[in-house]
Amino acid sequence: MSETTLNVSISRSNHGDISIRIADEASRLQIVEVSMTPEMFGDCVTGLSFCKGNLRQVIDGENVEYIGRARRVEHVSCECVKSLNKEDQRKAVHDHFNEKFGDTHWKLHSDGIGTKQSGDWHRYSIYCYEA
Repeated sequence: MSETTLNVSISRSNHGDISIRIADEASRLQIVEVSMTPEMFGDCVTGLSFCKGNLRQVIDGENVEYIGRARRVEHVSCECVKSLNKEDQRKAVHDHFNEKFGDTHWKLHSDGIGTKQSGDWHRYSIYCYEA
């Protein structure tokens, strides 16, 4: 595997715990998140090895293959459904996506239902990971 650049983020919650997140820069996938007490974090950054932390999240096996690949997002349009029921538009988006991209490497990113849109076309977004 070639060298991969990672983004490391350290933050403190409202409850005082420290979270350390490590994400792949290219794919923007979060690889791991660990939380620890401020005392354990202090020990860790001052050189104490094997400090205890709680594993909050780890990347699932399905997404490991995308680490190091650039994430590409595209916006796609489908016909707007003239209905007050958002589920009708959601179904139209999923049907359009499956018809146009179902057998490709593209995945549905956002169905765009939560965005205010007008006109005859509804925009949604898709993504893939490039080598």
